[in-house]
Amino acid sequence: MSKLEVWRSPERPSLRPGLRSVGRLPMSELDGDSPVATEFHRLYSKLARLDGQKKLSVLLVTSAKRGEGKTTTSAFLAQSAAIHSDKKVVVVDCDLRRPRLHEVFGVSQRGGLSDVLGTLVPLASVIKSTELPNLKLITSGRVIGVPTALFESSTFKATVAELRANFDLVIIDSAPVLPVADAFFISANCDGVLLVVMAGKTPLEVVARAGELLSEGGANLLGAVINNVEEVLPYYYDYHYYGYKEGEDEKGAKKP
Repeated sequence: MSKLEVWRSPERPSLRPGLRSVGRLPMSELDGDSPVATEFHRLYSKLARLDGQKKLSVLLVTSAKRGEGKTTTSAFLAQSAAIHSDKKVVVVDCDLRRPRLHEVFGVSQRGGLSDVLGTLVPLASVIKSTELPNLKLITSGRVIGVPTALFESSTFKATVAELRANFDLVIIDSAPVLPVADAFFISANCDGVLLVVMAGKTPLEVVARAGELLSEGGANLLGAVINNVEEVLPYYYDYHYYGYKEGEDEKGAKKP
């Protein structure tokens, strides 16, 4: 995927982290050959190929219901994109009801998106750094019980536009689709949506309904990210089964 011109254009404003807190990476070995690293590298590569066909600079990651791994997927995908490209990446916690990205990155929740949308503080003041120089984080800020109206506002639209102008890739984590309408309105400002599905747990009709709601809102549904695959695939779908476990030879025997 080629570097987007919006970042290099000198006439565009440059957003720099306003807070000095530095978030840890959600998975320190994600740049290696672990199963998780491999799968997220593949996911990012697929998105990169799609980006060659249609510009995908703002992505929404959501799920049909709670507990399907959307926040972890958002964090790992952002990290993988930053590791495997020179893009300027930012991951944004738009789940203002039950935010978790600050926990994943190990930073304070305070000073985040809700402050930008609610009290109109400058966007640059809530951008947090991570251990990767090209990966930034915007936490949720204070929890808001019913934030849907904020996502319908012109302020949110302008915020996404500002992020789009200053980052090559914006990854947004939102509340699930079925319980509340937040993702429905957020998706209208995004180039594509990834729906995270918990394999072996989420009923097909629930996934289908979530897809219908997103489509009704005009979302560009790119596909599903199947989580927890090891619980439903045969035993041989395993990192070590193919003889690549450290300390084994090509036949799978232990090396001396």
